This record gives sequence, structure tokens and C-alpha cells, in this order.
Amino acid sequence: MSHSATHATSSLPAPRRRLTAVARSSKDMDLEAIRERRSRLEALTASLRLPPLLPSTAERRESTSSVSSVLKQVKPRRRHMADRPPTSNRDPTPSGKQMVLEAKLPALSLPPMTPYHNPLPDIGRTAVWEKEEEDTEEETNKRDKEERESPLHNVDSPPPPTYEETQQVSRWVEEINAQNLLLSKQGESDRVETSKQSAPSSGKRRTPTQNPEAIETQFTDLTSDLEKRPATAASKGEDNAQEDDRVRNNEVKVRIQELVEQLKSEDPSLNLEAMVESRKILSQEVDPPVQDFIDNGVLPLAITSIKGGNSDLQYEAAWVITNIASGTSEQTTAVVDHGAVPILIELLSSPEVRLQEQAAWALGNISADSPTLRNQLVADGMVKPLINSVQEDMPISFRRNLSWVLSNIFRYKELDMPEEEKLLVLKELKNNLEKQDDYEVKSNTIWTLNYFLEQCDSHIELVVKQGFVPLLVQNIKESQLQKLTVRCLGNIVTGNDTQTDKVLEAGVLPLYVNILANSPSDSIRKEVIWSVSNITAGTTAQIQQVIDAGLLPILVDSVMKRPFAEKKEACWALSNITHAGLAEHIKAMVVADALPAFTKMLISTDVRLVEVVLEGLDNTLKKLSDSDEGAEEAIQIIREADGVDVLESLLKYESGSVVDRANRILITYFPNSEEASSAYDAMMEDLRMIFGEPTEASSAEAAQNLPEQASKYTAVPLDRLGDEEEEKPEGDGTSSSA
Repeated sequence: MSHSATHATSSLPAPRRRLTAVARSSKDMDLEAIRERRSRLEALTASLRLPPLLPSTAERRESTSSVSSVLKQVKPRRRHMADRPPTSNRDPTPSGKQMVLEAKLPALSLPPMTPYHNPLPDIGRTAVWEKEEEDTEEETNKRDKEERESPLHNVDSPPPPTYEETQQVSRWVEEINAQNLLLSKQGESDRVETSKQSAPSSGKRRTPTQNPEAIETQFTDLTSDLEKRPATAASKGEDNAQEDDRVRNNEVKVRIQELVEQLKSEDPSLNLEAMVESRKILSQEVDPPVQDFIDNGVLPLAITSIKGGNSDLQYEAAWVITNIASGTSEQTTAVVDHGAVPILIELLSSPEVRLQEQAAWALGNISADSPTLRNQLVADGMVKPLINSVQEDMPISFRRNLSWVLSNIFRYKELDMPEEEKLLVLKELKNNLEKQDDYEVKSNTIWTLNYFLEQCDSHIELVVKQGFVPLLVQNIKESQLQKLTVRCLGNIVTGNDTQTDKVLEAGVLPLYVNILANSPSDSIRKEVIWSVSNITAGTTAQIQQVIDAGLLPILVDSVMKRPFAEKKEACWALSNITHAGLAEHIKAMVVADALPAFTKMLISTDVRLVEVVLEGLDNTLKKLSDSDEGAEEAIQIIREADGVDVLESLLKYESGSVVDRANRILITYFPNSEEASSAYDAMMEDLRMIFGEPTEASSAEAAQNLPEQASKYTAVPLDRLGDEEEEKPEGDGTSSSA
């Protein structure tokens, strides 16, 4: 189409379309209904931020008289009647009253809306059926002329919303909904590690009431009068609530005194009834009155009951002692001071499994309290009866409790245990890994091995000789046991080269590669790289296995992209390769872009990490220079990574050892550095001012020793304290450091 034709076409007015309404009865279109509909429409459009439908109230008041006169002059528009639905029996002919109302009231119209957005669905709808009908050209021109000549044509009225404005409204609504949805999801944890990988529950545990209904009714007899009161403590205010608590506590104390008196009775049935009620009170989850029972002398009575021949009374008494031992350290010590330990150890040999399990539970609570009490239990001979109580058909609850007790025995260091008993424990732990499928049993077993390995270096050899390494490598494939298994293997490779070879022979490196490639857990990845760093600190053959497994690119990627804890372990792993590896190993590091990764970590505020990285750079350049291969290439890579600038900035570092090593690298391998010599001389002058001129040693020797002396007096900022602290495992465990 030509340009002129386009212009002619666009100049024509767009064909108008109007809505024609059928006649309505006076019942359907009364004045109140119209006003109600108009107010509802105005309220809705205001909520949608659309322009008002009509001029303001003040403007309408001023133009009321003129509008009324004009309405009488304007000729009513012709309306086409649409057929009513066949179900209606109404007369389509409008009444006279309705025609008068329509002539006096202005027609209500809305701004044009987009075809995709209808913000006014079914609001204010009356019994009106409408249809669209196109005007003829003659009718359109006639109506336009009448509107132009009408005085209403000049009345100020806001323009109708454009298509863009209506779209903006839609976007506002969508954005608000999206923000509300986002806010509703805030606070949810993203990817947290499964809680099942945490250490076994620390130490002490109360034995819960076996009958759930008993938990709700354990104080029924004690506080029946309180429960009958019409008003609750909360409804009476804080003061009344405290008063009710005091009354309740007093009544509980009175009841405890009564129970203790019943325990002193010679009637066995009365003793059993009192012991059962005491056990229920001590089994409550919140603030059990442990001290009240101790103060009233229940411990000697419970120990005496265990010595008797009534197994039911023995069971309840052991339960009471177990829950008292789950209290504070003073309360646990009270159990030991009253002589309960020998009685509980003797109960481990009982023919009844339930008595054995309850005694083991009580001893587990005591051993979890402190190293002193743990050592006392071991000295009193707890280990052998505990291991001898293991049976193939024992209940799974007893086996779980037994594995938990063993983890408490080795939780604290400085364990004084005979070698024979250690081997008995290891035999039971190996049996759990080989034959048990229960997660809790295996988890407690592996944590016990971790604690055992951290006791002393000689324990590593015991674990390796007992054949635990292949079993641990098998369990590393289970996601729930993965983290603690990696930690256990990492503790083994902190040993000598022979022990590390056992781990490598079990095929652990391919599993490590798989974890680093697929695991979303940062903590598990850190554990794996920590284990790899201990392997790279070994022999050249072990380093070669790490390289052959494809771990070098993964380590470099960890330095460049992963969280700081993982970066740090990866730097240790790479630096250990430069220390113990051959020139060909270091060349493989250069090919894997380890030098830019080292340069990046030189800007760290962790002093020890910077020292490790500088040592790695120094070893790399030295070994490549000695082999006459690749040294120039490595130097060029460091230059391109802005390594020279970073090294020069380290000449102003707060650690003397960092300054000394950085200056040595610059002078040896980057002799054209302008700042190296002057900055080093300035530092030496400052150190002389601090320590004075050397007297006995020669000037050269003193200058060489000054940086080392200065490092002893270097102040570390408070925000860096703890950077060197090795992360401890869950459950208060500690890891061996490389």
C-alpha cells in the first residue's frame, strides 16, 4: 500500500461500536439500584488505580442545573431491542415511568478496557441483556455532530485509560502477588544437611514413659484439685499464674515426700506402686523434679530396691536412677556417690534383657557426664559385662542403646582402658558394621570409631589391623552415613604411609571424585578435600594416585569457586604436592592452572593460609628451576595473573614470615621488581629500631633472623582469631590435623 493510500485510510474515523440495551422494568432499574451500582463501580475502579468515571462531586454540583437543561434538549438515541431469553414472560415494551427516568438520568459508561483484562466482572449487573451493533456511517456522523454541538462536550473529564495503563495495572497486581509469595517463602531453609548425619545425642538421655497416656496422667493424682479449678492460670494473669505454679510445686513436693515414705514401707506392693509413680514423675520432659527426689532420699531406697529379688521393682528402680543420672553434673555425681555404679554393673549380668538394657542406659548417662566419671566406670569394670550382654537375638532397642553407650565411653579423650577391653569393643563395632542394617546402630558405631581414632595415634593401627577400612569404604556410598564415614577415613590417613596405602587400596579415591562432582553439601566436600590433603602429604606414589584419579582440576576449581573453608583445604592439598611431589607432579599442577589459584589466595586475611600458599609457590618455582623445565612458563603465568603486584603488596603484610618469604620469591624469580628491595630494606630498618642492632651475631645473620623474630611479636587482628582453629565434627568430636 502506498504512503498516500495509508494516510487516507488512517484519516477516516474508527467505526464506533455501542452497546444497546433492552428495555427494563421499573423494578429492575430504579434510582437506588443505579446509585448503588455507580458507587460500587467507583470503589472498584479506585482500587484498580484507574481514572474516575465522572467529574468530582464539586464539579457535578456546579453543573447540575446546566446538565438538567441540556438533557431536555438532547434527543434520545435510538436503541435496538434485543430478544429476551425464551424463559422470560416479561413485556418487552418499556413503561412510561421507565422512559421518564431514562430521559432524566445520564447514561452510565466505563472507560474502554483491553480485551484481555476485565476488572469489573458481574458487578452491579441488573436484568439487562445487551448486544453490540455497528452504526451506519450516516448515524455515526449525525451523532458526532450532536455531541460536538452539545454543551456537555466542553465539560472537563479525565481521559480514559490507555492500553499501556491497563497493562501497567495488570503488572502491578502480578508484582504484588509475586512479592507476597516470595515473602511467604522467606525463612525456609534451602539445602540443609540431613540431621541424621549429626553425632549421637550427646551424652545424657531420660528414659521416656513407655505408655504415652501415662505422660498426660502422671500428675492426675497430684493435682486433681488444681485441675478442678474453673479458671486456668493463664486466664488469671501472670501473678496468678506464678501463684498457681507455686501451689503446684508445693503439692508435688508434698507428694514426693509421701512417695518416699511409701518406699520405706515393708509392703512390696506399696513399694512398687510408689516406685512406678516416682518413675512417671521423673520421666516428664519439662523440668522434672530430680533434685526434690534426691533431697528426700530416694537414691538409697532405689539402690536397695535393685538389690532385692523383685524384678519389677528392680526395673522401676533402675529407671528412676537412669532419669536422675540424666540431670545436672551434680545430680549425676550424687548417683555415683551413693554407690549405684557397682549395682548397675552387676545388673548387666541379669538374665532379664530389660534389666540389662536399663542398667546400660543408666551407665551411659553417667559416662557422658565427664571424663572423670567415665574413667571411674571403666576402672570399675563396666566394659566386659557390657560387651558380654550382647546377644544375636537381642532387641533392636537394646542394641541401639548399647552402641550409644560405647560412643559415650570414647567421646572424651585421655581414656585409660586396657588393650584387651579395647579389642573387645572393636570386635563389637566391627560386628555392627558387618551384620547390622539399622541406621542408628551403624551411625553410633562409626562415631565411636571416630572418637576411638582421635584418642591417640596407636589406635589408628588397631583399627586398620581389625579390617575396618574396607567396611568404611562400603558405607561411604550411603548418603546418610557419608559425612561421618569420610571423617573416619580422614582420621585414618593422618597416620603413617602404610595406613594411608590401606585406604587407597580399598578404592576410596574414585568415591571421593564422585562426591566432589555430585554432592551439594559443602561440609561433606570440605571433609573429602581435608582427607585428600592428608594423602598428598604422603609419598610420591600416593600423590601420583591422586593425580591419576583426576583430582587436580577439582582441587583448583575448589580454590577458585567454592566457599572459603573448602578453598583452604584445597590450598593445603595443592601445597602438599609441591612439598612432597616430583617435578612432573608440579608440572601437572601448572597445566591444571594451580598457579593462578595460588595467586588469588595470596590476598586472604588468613595469615596461615597465605604462608601455605607462599610455600607452595616457592616450592613450585624452585623445583621447576632445578629441573630446568617449565620454570619460565610458570613465572610468566604468575606475571599474567598479577602475581608480582600481589607479592609486592605482601611486603607490607603484618607477619614477618610472610614478608620474608614474599621478598625472597621476588628477589629470586622476579629480579626486575622495583619495590622488592626498597620495601624489604625499609622493613629491616623498622625491625632494627624495634629490636636494636645485633651484637653477637654478624650483620648478615642478624638481618636474616629479624623477620623470624618479628613474627613472634606480630599482632593478629581480633577478627582473625580462630581462623586457624580446626573445625570440630558434630557431637563435640575433634579432627586430627595434617
